[in-house]
Amino acid sequence: MTTAARHHRNRIVRNGVYALAAVATVACAKGEPVPSLGTFEQDLQTPAASSPESSTWFETPPVAKPVANKIFAHSPDTLFVYEPDTKNLTEIGKFSCLANIDDSDDNRMIDIAVDRARVVYGATFRRLVVINPRDATCQEIVRVGNAAGGGAFPNSLAFASAGTLSSDRDVLVGYVKDQFYRIETEGDNLGKMTPVGPLNKTAACLGDDNAKYEAAGDLIASSDNAAVGYLTVQKQPRLEESQTRSDWLAKIDMKTGACLQIIGAIGQPNLYGLAYAAGKLVGFSANGNVVSIEEKPAADGKPLGTVVKTLSSAVGPTGAAPKPVPWYGAG
Repeated sequence: MTTAARHHRNRIVRNGVYALAAVATVACAKGEPVPSLGTFEQDLQTPAASSPESSTWFETPPVAKPVANKIFAHSPDTLFVYEPDTKNLTEIGKFSCLANIDDSDDNRMIDIAVDRARVVYGATFRRLVVINPRDATCQEIVRVGNAAGGGAFPNSLAFASAGTLSSDRDVLVGYVKDQFYRIETEGDNLGKMTPVGPLNKTAACLGDDNAKYEAAGDLIASSDNAAVGYLTVQKQPRLEESQTRSDWLAKIDMKTGACLQIIGAIGQPNLYGLAYAAGKLVGFSANGNVVSIEEKPAADGKPLGTVVKTLSSAVGPTGAAPKPVPWYGAG
C-alpha cells in the first residue's frame, strides 16, 4: 500500500466526521439541513496549512468552511467554484497532481464528488485522488493498477447517502457505460470497484425505438430523496454527431443503479457535470455551458435545460473570439 493510501486510511476522524471540509453544497436526506458556516471569500485567502507532499497532509488536512449555494466544477485541469445566484465563477487553481504527466488517461480530472463530510474526491481514468478545496492541490489515494479489481475509474461519480448501499456511511459510486459500480474509499480494498447492477435493468427506460441508454457524463443524488439520483444519459449506439445532439436526464435508483424514468431531453450535449445548489439542478457541458436543469418533464415538450453562462478563454493576441473551455465534472 502506498504512503498516501496509508495516510488516507488513518486520517484523523473527529466525532465521526472527516476533518477535511469543502466549500460546497452537499445533497442531504429530506428534512436534514445543509450547513452554511463561514465565509468563502475569507477561506480563499487563508493559505493551506501544509502541502500535499507533506507526510501529514492526510492526517491533518486543511479545512475550508462550507458555504451554501456554491458548487465545485472543473475543467480538465482547473478547479472552480460556481455561484448560481450571481452566476459568478471563481477559479481556485490548477490540479497539482496532474502536472507534468503526458498520459492522456492520467492528466485530466474526469470527475469529482463531495461526500457528506465535505471530503472532495477526484478521478482520472487511472487514479483516485483527494483534493484540497482551497487551492486544488491533490494527492493520489490509489492507482488503478494497485486497486483491487482493476479497471478504469468512472467518469460519472457521486456519493450514495448512508442508508442506501451502506447503513452507516456514504459510498462512492459511478457508471462505466451502462454498469453501476461502488468504489471503496476506506479499508484494505481502497479503490476497489464492485459492479452493483445495470442501468438498463427493466424496460421502463427503453426509448421509443427500444434503444438502451448509457451514462453520458455525470450523476448526482437527489436533494430531497437519497434513494434516487439523476444521471445524464445518451441513447445507444451513439451517433457520430454526438457533439451536437442532446443528452437526456434519467432518474435512477441509487441502491441498484437501475433506470427508473427518462425524464426528457436536456437540450445540451455532453453534460459532464451535475450538482445541486439551493435545491436546483445545474449541469456543466463540454462546450463550456452552465445549464439550469428542470427535474420534471416540460408540459410543452421543450428541453429541460437553459444555458445561463459559458466558460470561455480570454481573447487571444490576434483578437480572435474567445473559445469555450470544456467542463469535465462537478460535485
